[in-house]
Amino acid sequence: MYNLNTTSAYKDLWKLRQQLSEEGKLSGYELVESLSHYSTRGEAYVENLQALIKHHKLDSFDQVTFDSSTPD
Repeated sequence: MYNLNTTSAYKDLWKLRQQLSEEGKLSGYELVESLSHYSTRGEAYVENLQALIKHHKLDSFDQVTFDSSTPD
């Protein structure tokens, strides 16, 4: 997560995340569209990630929020 959020190679991801968030359509399935340059496999890589998201129903985690408080 740190790498995805701090390395400038992921600027396309950041832009897409902001756009989807503003539109109320933020989802991992859509976000992976911005990762075609991450792998030499290009679109095949994106399609593989999307297939994994669908197969394992990972989109059910799209609305998860994290609690940043520390436990007592």
